[in-house]
Amino acid sequence: MTSRRLPGNPVIWWDAYNAKSKVLDLTGVRWLASAALLLVLASGGAAAEDYPSHPIKLLVGFSADGGFDINCRHWAQRLSARLGQQVVVENRPGASGELAVKQAMAS
Repeated sequence: MTSRRLPGNPVIWWDAYNAKSKVLDLTGVRWLASAALLLVLASGGAAAEDYPSHPIKLLVGFSADGGFDINCRHWAQRLSARLGQQVVVENRPGASGELAVKQAMAS
């Protein structure tokens, strides 16, 4: 690509600049933007499945009936009402919560 310098204008580094009419030809940019918009609109049907399609598990790394567990059960009820999907609290005590973290990473 060549650079052209017009008096009082910065250096233009692309060939889309028409020196005779002193305008920028954006035809290629318009085509690219139209193609990108078409791809975005066409991909809308790919996400047709409702999310989530099964109950949500809330893993708690501590034993039941503790303060943290009671707090998590409270928030699970609020999430369930808000999302319209069942939220299940599952306790995985042991190893300072590492068992719950490993199960979450495996899912």
